[in-house]
Amino acid sequence: MSNREKMYKTNSKAKAWLVEEGFTEIHFFPHTRFSKDAFFQGLGWDGLATLGHRLALFQTKTNCACTKKTRQRMKTASDNSGIILLWINYKTKKKQKELEIIFTSDDRDDLIKYMEEKK
Repeated sequence: MSNREKMYKTNSKAKAWLVEEGFTEIHFFPHTRFSKDAFFQGLGWDGLATLGHRLALFQTKTNCACTKKTRQRMKTASDNSGIILLWINYKTKKKQKELEIIFTSDDRDDLIKYMEEKK
């Protein structure tokens, strides 16, 4: 499977999860030869969406865990801006394929409560 096919499959899984959880206005930034991500607070993002009246930026990866340093940078950026930041990792190395979702720390409980209320 080529890198483009992996990216397409991961983005499809991420979009399906975002829609299922109530996110709307989901947009992926185009990946071109010269520009791959949009940058905000020194972190690269693959797309944006909205949840209610809140903006969300997300990064999608295939088989790439989020490091503690990146999690801390995401938390700081989220706290400073009020924007929801998500790291979506599609794990394919095991027989059981799964999505791993990492929320910014302070928002996770509020977001889960909000998503459950919407269902």
